Amino acid sequence: MSDNFRLRYRRRPVRWTLGILLALGLFLFSLEEVALRLRVPPFRDSLGQIQVHRLYVLKKARNKVDILPAEWEPQSCVRAVFPHRGLTPCWWLARHTEQQIEME
Repeated sequence: MSDNFRLRYRRRPVRWTLGILLALGLFLFSLEEVALRLRVPPFRDSLGQIQVHRLYVLKKARNKVDILPAEWEPQSCVRAVFPHRGLTPCWWLARHTEQQIEME
């Protein structure tokens, strides 16, 4: 057997694994989207709000930076594993409550 033949069959399990993982991720995302649209379970709201502390980062000359704290603000989030409808998942937002906004 040639080396080219062996390499082709050696890569096949990796491609199958990546394809299955991609298909599983797309299936879970679409299942979650349907559940959000149908409000499953009906007693749980699909949207939430988390208080976020914003910091304005002003870039100055010679690599100097000013940081201006802002008020705590409520930010809407979606109670899901993946981001949906342009909203960040609540589990991720709860772990990243400090957000920096860069300004020049």
